Amino acid sequence: MSYYVVLCNVDMYFYNNTTNENPISPELKSKMKEIKNLKVRSAYVDTVEATYGVYDLVVRMKSENIEDMRELTTWKLRRIQGIKSTITLPTVE
Repeated sequence: MSYYVVLCNVDMYFYNNTTNENPISPELKSKMKEIKNLKVRSAYVDTVEATYGVYDLVVRMKSENIEDMRELTTWKLRRIQGIKSTITLPTVE
């Protein structure tokens, strides 16, 4: 079993923070919830976290092989409305 980290950018149209109290916008929370729903349907998604900086979301996934990871990233994660781009990185343990 290998682990991968997928860095996601969320389209700014979906990232409109109007409050100073909560730095994570409702739109970004919505994208996190959609990815977490993938976790329910798939054993591949391990964690989903919001970040500050260049990337908006960090998704930790596990997979038996790179083909499964590519399929999940390409056909499920990138198809979520508002996910602008992703970068997949294998982790070293």
